[in-house]
Amino acid sequence: MSLSAILITIAEFTVGGFIIWGFWNEEKVIKFEDRLLRRLGFNVKKGRSAKITRFDPGYGKNKHCV
Repeated sequence: MSLSAILITIAEFTVGGFIIWGFWNEEKVIKFEDRLLRRLGFNVKKGRSAKITRFDPGYGKNKHCV
């Protein structure tokens, strides 16, 4: 086996392990993603609410007043 094949195999097992760990510890992964985005300068809640308002222009408005 060549060195590149060994490195690719190790990388595949590592990625697979991280995916399985992510399914088992989903809350930890979500917290990590939120912290990472906050450190990069993105406001997570602002971005998520912007997605909601993009699909529903009436979001947050009084639905009874037409």
